[in-house]
Amino acid sequence: MADTDNIKGTIYISDAAAKDEAKNPQTIQETKAQVEKIVSAGQKNIFYCKSVFPFDFFPDVITIDLNKIDVDRGIFFFTRQRISIPFETVIGVTGINDILFGSVVVETTGFEETHVQIKKLWHKDAIKARRIIAGVLACIKDGVDLGQLEAKYVAEKVEEIGRATTG
Repeated sequence: MADTDNIKGTIYISDAAAKDEAKNPQTIQETKAQVEKIVSAGQKNIFYCKSVFPFDFFPDVITIDLNKIDVDRGIFFFTRQRISIPFETVIGVTGINDILFGSVVVETTGFEETHVQIKKLWHKDAIKARRIIAGVLACIKDGVDLGQLEAKYVAEKVEEIGRATTG
């Protein structure tokens, strides 16, 4: 089965792109490898949790992969708002714990709101999310490529790194 067998729709290829590929196939292959790496990293979810129902009647969901943090806000029945926060825009992460629940606050740049707060999480989920986000940020800062590693291994190790960097 060829690579183009599962592509549907119209594909436009300019003459300039075909000429560029003929001139420099190595650059094209490198670009394709980079795209595959980004796609692969985006498919590796390393953490998932929900806010606590019935205290949050429309629970929020946080999903962390190697490229971004997705926050799905429950607004009403069958209505959700998704906020995707690329790690490149994350400045820091903090956790807030009260008697019953924990919260995670992600501080960002480049958005209208400078922080996103996920409330009413179980304490263990809030702590783990904060550590994982901090660990991924530390890896990105140090130039560590996590995309080639198994998702379960990455989740464990970035949590350990987050524990070491933030407590």
